Amino acid sequence: MIVVISLIVVFQMLRMPSPKVEMPTYTLGTPVPTQAKYYLNNVSDAQNVSVKKEQFKEGVQTVDVTLDKTVYQVKISVIKPNLKDITKTTNFARVMAVGGSLETLFGLSSDYANDAKFSVDSKTLSPGKHTITLTLFDQSVQQQVEVVDTSKTPGNVAVKYPVKNVDLVSLIKSYLQNEKIDESSIAMVYQNLNTKDKIAFNETKTMLAAETAYLPIGMFAFDEIKAGSIAQEKVKSLIESMVLVSSSDAFSQAVSVLGGREKVYAALNTYGKSSGVTQTISATSQQTTADYLAQVIHYLYTHQNDYTDMLNYMKSGDAKTFISRHLGDTPVAHKTGYVGQVINDVAIVYESTPYALTLLSRDITGVQFVEIAFLINEWHKANQ
Repeated sequence: MIVVISLIVVFQMLRMPSPKVEMPTYTLGTPVPTQAKYYLNNVSDAQNVSVKKEQFKEGVQTVDVTLDKTVYQVKISVIKPNLKDITKTTNFARVMAVGGSLETLFGLSSDYANDAKFSVDSKTLSPGKHTITLTLFDQSVQQQVEVVDTSKTPGNVAVKYPVKNVDLVSLIKSYLQNEKIDESSIAMVYQNLNTKDKIAFNETKTMLAAETAYLPIGMFAFDEIKAGSIAQEKVKSLIESMVLVSSSDAFSQAVSVLGGREKVYAALNTYGKSSGVTQTISATSQQTTADYLAQVIHYLYTHQNDYTDMLNYMKSGDAKTFISRHLGDTPVAHKTGYVGQVINDVAIVYESTPYALTLLSRDITGVQFVEIAFLINEWHKANQ
């Protein structure tokens, strides 16, 4: 009898909650886990503990967790996150309004905002180009930014350039002339997506694609997923990073996963083919034309049910930059590209009458690019 009771007691003790032998790992800045099974054995999925966040400091710590009024001491490994993993920096300059949020600029979540240190106060940034440094967890990352005064741009341009009953190309040329911008610096294709009317300027001129090349490559990836040629989990997150933050690392990995550069770039004529010398996007020089990218964005629009995730990425990536900067609450699905003196944007603008706009440029400022996009939008609304 005593033996049986002893065995029952031992069995019950074995079923009681106890600290995990294998040390859990916690990353600073993330929400503190409250699920009991994170810290303890012999607990259900539904059980939660109370634990104070102040106990979590870098290194191996012994923390107190409370479950049903019982305190358990659990050893846990507390580590710093890799700053590059929790920020969304790009290799091109982002556009930010005067007084804008540096946390948003770096894609930093609110979990880390209190501990983040920036090299400048956003309130002191004047219009122009700047390099900002973010320091957090003894690590630093940099982001180039072009600060623009958004309060002045739309009104000034709208007054200076009447848009009603004006030829769109003449309107753009007038702006370029007044700004002393060479006409060869701009390539544009506008298309009304209801009427199919198209207006183009320098559309077959060879221009650098920059990260707009990620648009058709992302579409190809989703086509490969749909065809069953590649597993979704192998490439989907890479495409998201390519579109949202123009990650060159994600681009390189995606191209490799999709079968290599030659295969990927050969497939780009699925979405269009320019009549210019450069028919799609050069795999070596990354040269393209507005004509080709305009066909890509039109293909995306007409096959949008096949690219739902892609369009969602495009609606949230680089929000309120370039083409979308002064369009208020109008939804815009776009892919930007920005390197050196090149600024590009390829977009679907969901006005009451939707339109597609491909705008490629070189040697103009971010403000000038935004003003041209704003003028085109004003022209579109005034002439429907």
